[in-house]
Amino acid sequence: MRLLLLLCVGGFGAVLAGYDATVSWSNATVSTEPELRVALTTGNDPLLPVDAAIQIHLNQFFTVAADASVDTTALQQTTGGTWSVSVAANAFTVQRNGDGTPLNDGTELLFQLTGVTNPIRAGLITVGDVELSSSTDSSLTRILPLQTMQIEPGRLRNSLVTFANLLSGRSTSLTIQLTLAHDVPNDGIVVIYLPYVYGSLSTVALSSLAGMDGTFTLSTKNNMIRIQRVAGSGTGTAGTQQVVIELSGIIHPLLEGPMGLSVLLQTLDGSSRIIDQAYVDTSLNYLSKAQVQISTASLQVAEGDINGAQILFSPSPLPEGNSVSYHIRW
Repeated sequence: MRLLLLLCVGGFGAVLAGYDATVSWSNATVSTEPELRVALTTGNDPLLPVDAAIQIHLNQFFTVAADASVDTTALQQTTGGTWSVSVAANAFTVQRNGDGTPLNDGTELLFQLTGVTNPIRAGLITVGDVELSSSTDSSLTRILPLQTMQIEPGRLRNSLVTFANLLSGRSTSLTIQLTLAHDVPNDGIVVIYLPYVYGSLSTVALSSLAGMDGTFTLSTKNNMIRIQRVAGSGTGTAGTQQVVIELSGIIHPLLEGPMGLSVLLQTLDGSSRIIDQAYVDTSLNYLSKAQVQISTASLQVAEGDINGAQILFSPSPLPEGNSVSYHIRW
């Protein structure tokens, strides 16, 4: 006897003994309602009995409201019988009430879940699974895993990045403004990714931070600046809060031309999971050399003239240390 078992995974759901379960959603952003729709296609080993219980288990990171439910309108139209719904924690149970008839192989049942909110952090998660059971037919018992879901970060609003100067090789300060879309916890983190040409930021210091209270530590790695609030030193910062960060000691790379396409801003929790982010366009920021304007190209000084000659030049801005050295040839 030959036994053929087909298992289909990788974003298309799972198939086991003829039963197939998939999930879809309309919104994958953190802390939003995803409008989850679970589709179950019935099999023939056995046919779905009249007392079947279908339990949808969601990942623990989803938030399920007290009034969460499943819309059974479409189910009743498909099956001709009635259903009852109960919700406990993150499990939605849809029970056939014993009326109607067993469902034919290939019947599609659509479960529209209400009262569900996406996880509060971005990342790849498994949505959950679908468990089938029956009090009269134990051969129905099986668990069908649902596919994974990429939870997307929220979007930081009103994000601005302003350099005090754009002089190649010079030190500059940087002002960052952003408005939070979601809460940042009391051990939260703000991360700034400068364009890749900024290979070392070891001289950067935090001058000020407005809009978030507490004590902060700053660290850098390659082109990344990481500002973390010491846990317990402040309170969580609410979404819609405007935050302004002043940084000093950034050294522009020693090159001329575009600095890079964008600066990436992110807020994270204490475990470095992304909450919100935004790319700020810097494609029009060009690094250039400092310019010196000299008022006289050549001078003549008469022999014995004790007044000599004057040279007027204006460096913009002043060099490091506010000092200038120059050489005169006679």
